[in-house]
Amino acid sequence: MSLIERIEQASTGLAVTAITGAAFGCVWLVCRIFTNQKQIEIMQRSLEDRDRLRDEDRKALPEVGGVPRGVARLAELVLRNRLVERAAY
Repeated sequence: MSLIERIEQASTGLAVTAITGAAFGCVWLVCRIFTNQKQIEIMQRSLEDRDRLRDEDRKALPEVGGVPRGVARLAELVLRNRLVERAAY
């Protein structure tokens, strides 16, 4: 086998390797793009759901009437306790 034939074989092998690598790279890129697109869609749906729930909560908050009675009563007791402690000193 002459030197020229060896060079031809080597160049053919390199060409096949390059074409295979380019094809694999294209397949990888397409899969990566589709995967990222799915993740973006999932995140957008999650944000939309969170915004919808937040809007529902904001609409429901006035119906509750502000601070619940139990919390208001607790705050009143804490303030009274502080006043008693200050008066004791």
